[in-house]
Amino acid sequence: FASGYQANLGLHSTLFRSDSVVFSDERVHASIIDGIRLSSCEKYIWQHNDLSDLEMLLRQKARPDKMNFVVVESIYSMLGDFAPLKDILDLCRTHGAHLIVDEAHATGLYGERGSGLVEAAGLTEKVFATLHTGGKALGVSGAWVGGSKDLKNWLINRSRPFIYSTAPAYFQQVALIEAIDFVSENPNKWQQQFRLQHERLYQIIKEYEDDQTQISGLGSPILAVAVGTNKRALNFMMQMRELEIDVRAIRPPSVPEGEALLRVTCPLSRTVEDLEKLKTAWQVAWRNL
Repeated sequence: FASGYQANLGLHSTLFRSDSVVFSDERVHASIIDGIRLSSCEKYIWQHNDLSDLEMLLRQKARPDKMNFVVVESIYSMLGDFAPLKDILDLCRTHGAHLIVDEAHATGLYGERGSGLVEAAGLTEKVFATLHTGGKALGVSGAWVGGSKDLKNWLINRSRPFIYSTAPAYFQQVALIEAIDFVSENPNKWQQQFRLQHERLYQIIKEYEDDQTQISGLGSPILAVAVGTNKRALNFMMQMRELEIDVRAIRPPSVPEGEALLRVTCPLSRTVEDLEKLKTAWQVAWRNL
């Protein structure tokens, strides 16, 4: 597909039908939500990463006469936290459901080939489908769905966002394949660099955690600093921008009302000097938050 949004829209709107029951985490990406809405499935939302809530819904609403699906992100795009994939898969097996995992923020950073957290957990053959994007760690664009040959054929022949949209340009396909090959040839090198860099970034920001702010995302490429109000988030973002640091303020509808946050990521191209600059700027901006 040309983008991650289009891939999620194409997968979920095509796969789920009137004979499907779908259980999605409340914090899944907008593209997943839109894909589910375009389908004719029966759907239920469970509280974010709350396994007891998911288990209750599966016990009450899963239908043996229908196809049941659980939809999660391996790393959530706003909070940077991880889905407990193995535990979720256990619940799926118990209640006859199939697991679909969006790996957009994990592709290239985890697993023996850099495929993501499903691979890292040894679950590749046990999930129904995974979704991967080229626009995050791989540094290009485009997206694809991983799954069985039957799923591939179903999407090629029935997915309207795939069939009726302009195909990705040839150079985009070449760039994506080259990026996948580059990462998969030596994933440990990039994963080690990523871990060291983000541990340093986390330690810098962690110093400023207090009663009004909480930090999530340790070990993931996304650090989220909850600051509460839109005003606080925007004020901090503008101060950091003046100091030539790009930190994004995330506000509703991307997050619930009253839960505005600062979203921080750090490309591998950033140096020790860049992180020291961030530390100095963060200290100045935080003082005026």
